[in-house]
Amino acid sequence: MAQLNNVIGAILRDIAQSRVTSDMFSRKISQYYEQDSLLRLFPVPRSEIREIELDLKFSIADVSVDHDRNEERDARIGRIFERYSEAITEDIFENLKGSETIRKIKEWVTLVGEIDTVQLRLDIKNRILIFFEEKSISFMSISIEKDQINIELEPQKIKAGINEILEVLIYSRPDVKTIAEKYSSNRLLRSVKTSISNGYRDQIDAMDEELEFLEASEEFKVEIDMTAEKIQDLPEIAISSIKIKTDIRNYNWSQVEEQDGKIIRRLVPE
Repeated sequence: MAQLNNVIGAILRDIAQSRVTSDMFSRKISQYYEQDSLLRLFPVPRSEIREIELDLKFSIADVSVDHDRNEERDARIGRIFERYSEAITEDIFENLKGSETIRKIKEWVTLVGEIDTVQLRLDIKNRILIFFEEKSISFMSISIEKDQINIELEPQKIKAGINEILEVLIYSRPDVKTIAEKYSSNRLLRSVKTSISNGYRDQIDAMDEELEFLEASEEFKVEIDMTAEKIQDLPEIAISSIKIKTDIRNYNWSQVEEQDGKIIRRLVPE
């Protein structure tokens, strides 16, 4: 028996692969067109798949809980990560001016106003979100008992990860270091770091509490029979049908220059 999601996935994969195969053929014959003085006057033939519609017939053999599927749980955790990456970023900039004593230093307050931009906030939020999503295994443990998910966070590892991000995007900036170095042993910057860390600590605690009460959900797998031998003798009422309609979108490589001058190649739709 096959799982329904795997069958549909395989069909969509093969549709995409057929386009790849067609493009590889066009690439090959384009070389002949280029080398032939007459063929060079004609366009290279290329087949495009605009839209495909399939009617998939199958019978449901079994429906059962799939303990290995965590898409819904991971999606809910992802939404929590996204909310708190934004909330933590807001707290970072709320406390970037430092303590009341630090806020009396006019050149520091002026600098904070200059670097507090929408772009910098977005960069920090995105990097924190990426840290949450890609490094969660390093600071979060998950276990499941019956219908309850048990999630434990290690706040110190989260703080360490966020501080690394801030070290790159804020603390190591030349303009920040220039002002910080005017004060013995960088006391100004140390005070600001402490203010920021204490400022977003409540957000980490709130995220921990929200994850703690996250309920487990049952995700199911559907096993099907779809070969002619399996379904030809079944009554019509026992045969299910899904109509799959898909199209293939084209993407092109594009060069994007980041703020630091680094060139990044990205795929963008036509």
